[in-house]
Amino acid sequence: MLRLLQQVVNIDRELRNCAEQIKQLKAFIKEKREAQNGQVLKNYSESKQPERSEKGLKARMILKGHFGKVYGIDWHTDNTHLLSVSQDGKLIIWDTSTAKRRGAVSLWTSHTMTCAFSPSGNLTASGGLDNICTLTDISEMYKPESKSIFKKNEWREKSKTICELRGHEGYLSCCKFVDENTIITTSGDSTAIHWDIERKCILNIFLGHRNDVMSVCVDRSSHLFVTASTDATAKVWDYRIPKRYVLDFDGYHTNDINCAEFFPNKRSFVTGSDDSSCRLFDLRSYQQLAIYQKEMQHSIWSVDVSVSGYSLFAAYDTGNVVFAWNTINAEVDYSLQHPQRPSRLKLPQNGTVVATAYQIIQSIKVLKKKPIFHFKCFFSPKEKSYLQILKKMCSDLIKAFFFFLKNEKCVKLCHFSRPAQMFRLQTQCL
Repeated sequence: MLRLLQQVVNIDRELRNCAEQIKQLKAFIKEKREAQNGQVLKNYSESKQPERSEKGLKARMILKGHFGKVYGIDWHTDNTHLLSVSQDGKLIIWDTSTAKRRGAVSLWTSHTMTCAFSPSGNLTASGGLDNICTLTDISEMYKPESKSIFKKNEWREKSKTICELRGHEGYLSCCKFVDENTIITTSGDSTAIHWDIERKCILNIFLGHRNDVMSVCVDRSSHLFVTASTDATAKVWDYRIPKRYVLDFDGYHTNDINCAEFFPNKRSFVTGSDDSSCRLFDLRSYQQLAIYQKEMQHSIWSVDVSVSGYSLFAAYDTGNVVFAWNTINAEVDYSLQHPQRPSRLKLPQNGTVVATAYQIIQSIKVLKKKPIFHFKCFFSPKEKSYLQILKKMCSDLIKAFFFFLKNEKCVKLCHFSRPAQMFRLQTQCL
C-alpha cells in the first residue's frame, strides 16, 4: 500500500515538473516570436533587395450596369465571367472578354452584401440583411440563346432559385462554396455555418467568435477555412471538426478585421483591419510573418493576393485608393486611384486582372514583366483555314486582333495573350 502511495506521489511530482517545463517552453517561444516583431519576411529581405515594379496597372474596362453601390464580386473559374451584386437588388453576370452583361437575376431583397460562384459556375449564392443565403441556378445563361436576356422583363426566366438556406440570426456577411453541394456562410450572429445544398440543411455550426464574423476564405484541398471577425481575431477551422477551431490568431490586430484571403500556396493567409494594417500569417509556424501598414489611419475593406504571392492588393475606405504592397519588403509598389471608395476587389485564378467594385465595377489589367516571344509561320495565300492554324499553335486563345491587308499577302496577329505569358505573334503569307 505504501509503495502504491509513493508511486502516486512520484507521478504527481512528474506532472508538476512537466507542467513547469511546458510553461517555460511557451514563454521561450513567445519571446522568440516577439523578437521577430512580426516582421520575419522584412528582416529576411533586407539583404535581398527584391526588384520593385514601377509599371503598376492599366485600366482595361469599366463595367456599367448597376444603379446602386456594388457590395460583392466574385470570379468564375474560367477567369472570364464576373459576378457582382448591388444595392439595386440585381445579381449580374459579366463577360469580361466583351465587357457585356451575360445575364442578371432580380433578388427578393435589395440589401445584399455578398455573392459567390460555385466551382462549376452553374450556381450562385447571395445574401445580406435578410439573414438568408439564396442559391440560384444560372446554367441557362451560358447558352447562346441567352444573349437576348435583357429584352423587356426576361431576367427571371433564365434563372431559377433552387433553395433558400435559413438558419442565421444575423445578417449574412460572406459566403464561399466548398463544392457543388456544400457552402460555408458567415454572419453577424458571430457564427459560421456549413450547409448541405441538396438536403437544404445545416451540417455544422462553428462557434468561437465573440462578435460579427465578417469574412471567410476556403481551401478545398486541406478542408480548412479562415474566418475574420470584428473581435479582432482570425480563426482557422476544419469544416469536418465543428467543435473547436484549429488555430486562433489573437492579439495581433487592434481593431475589427474586415477581410481574410488565402495565399496562393494555401499555407498562409492575409487579413485587413480597421487598424489600417494588413497582416500575413503562416499556418505552419503559427505566427505573423509580416505587417503592411502606412502612417495614415484608414480602414481596409478588402484584400487579395497575386498568383505569385509577390503583390498584396488592399482596398482602403478613404482616399479612394487601392495599394499594391510588396509582400516581401512590406513597401507599396504602386497605387490605383478610383473616383469613389472601392468596396471590394478580387483576382481570378490566373491572376491576369484585378476587379474592383464601387458604384460601378472597374476591371484593371495587371501588367507583368513576362518574356516576349516572336514566331513566324508560313501558309498558302489560298488557304482558308489560317485562323484554325493559329488556334492550333495555342489552344488557350483569349483575345486577338486581326489585321488583314487584302492587297498584300500579309497577316499580322498582335496582342495575343495567355494567362501565363504575353506573346507577340507575326505571320506571313508566301
